[in-house]
Amino acid sequence: MKKHRFLFSSLFQKPAKEVFTWYLQKGALERMLPPWENVKIIKREGDVPKNGSRVFLEQHIGPFRKKWIIEHRDFIEGQEFSDFQIKGPFTTFVHRHYIEKVDANSCRLEDEVIFSLPFPGASKYVIRELHAYFRFRHERLQKDLEVYGTYPQKPVKILLSGSSGMIGRELLTFLRLGGHEVTCLVRSPKKECPGVIYWNPDSDQVDLSKWEGFDVVIHLAGENIASGYWTEAKKKKIVLSRTRDTWLLSKILSRLSSPPKMFICASAIGFYGNRPGEVLEEDSSQGIGFLSEVAAKWEEVAATLKEVGVRVVHTRFGLVLHPSKGIFSRLQMAAKVCLGAVLGTGAQKVSWISIDDLIYGIYHIIYKEEVSGPVNFTSPYSVTQREFIEKIANKNHRKVFLTISKRLLKLFLGQMADELLLTDQKVYPKKLIQSGYEFFHPKLDDFVNFFDRK
Repeated sequence: MKKHRFLFSSLFQKPAKEVFTWYLQKGALERMLPPWENVKIIKREGDVPKNGSRVFLEQHIGPFRKKWIIEHRDFIEGQEFSDFQIKGPFTTFVHRHYIEKVDANSCRLEDEVIFSLPFPGASKYVIRELHAYFRFRHERLQKDLEVYGTYPQKPVKILLSGSSGMIGRELLTFLRLGGHEVTCLVRSPKKECPGVIYWNPDSDQVDLSKWEGFDVVIHLAGENIASGYWTEAKKKKIVLSRTRDTWLLSKILSRLSSPPKMFICASAIGFYGNRPGEVLEEDSSQGIGFLSEVAAKWEEVAATLKEVGVRVVHTRFGLVLHPSKGIFSRLQMAAKVCLGAVLGTGAQKVSWISIDDLIYGIYHIIYKEEVSGPVNFTSPYSVTQREFIEKIANKNHRKVFLTISKRLLKLFLGQMADELLLTDQKVYPKKLIQSGYEFFHPKLDDFVNFFDRK
């Protein structure tokens, strides 16, 4: 079969050694996989990406699953290595990573793919897909390296809860690739292993020696407020997972002989309640409603840490957009089958933040010692709910034909409809911007275009 050659290269304002070293770290492949590829890493064999090491992948294409086995060869320290398909959809597939030094502070990253197909006529499609794939990889690596280089390079020792959630997984990978030592706080004793601390919020039995020596504790764990009807039992779980568990965690940390310098605790813009016509900043008052009360109590229970000199930050998250998980992914699926819908009048303001800006923003405040208290994690540009749903539909070349009335939403979802779907909140990230943070995706178009397969 005919062999085809694809080449993609970019200039990086980073030393060649720094770029090459990044590729050798655990998690580099996960960080570089475009979300639309729907690829899962099954296992690794050997010291990836050294000669002879292998990566086993599973790719979902609609209802089908395709297995890949990739073997690393031709490894030259500081310069290049290649990925050879042992098993997969191509007749032959070789991906060569080459990093060429330009000068002491810059290099050129070149990705070359040689492939042949078991059937004719699909090479142009594959080349288009490869172009989108490597455009994403290069742009993400450029931004990640830029963020790492903006702040001090000294490794930070971090304890992270909620590492298996949508935000936690992304943050864990990014922090470890940045050279930081991250320990995960988990509830299952089955996960007890290096890099993990087990705790049980239902018990006060804790080995304090394992908790000593952390510079930063990031607490993301909590019951998902958007899953399931808000029964009284569900609401109790939401409250306990945020207030009781955060209080217990704060109590443990305050008892340490060497408490962390910083405690970052997830919160939410639900604190402000329904506030049409207002611009909400960190000093805006508490609103009315269940989520407002939960967020206020959530932030209050960490007060004990301030008494022992810990810098406490409450990250008030807006609607977090991830290209292949969470609400954005579900709305994309609905849009593709013309089931996207305007909720209520559609005029209510939606304050959102991309997953990348959330991760970069957390990294930013770790190093900004002057930042404490509540910090809004939202884009500076809110949109109406109608604009939000139409943007997703347009991305998928669809129109929005449906409207779901406020009355119908409240009939099926009750209080959740009022506080999650119909709430009007124009939230401005004043503290992030004043502390010098520059958004990667300030506008919704920036987020959509970055993850677009163009």
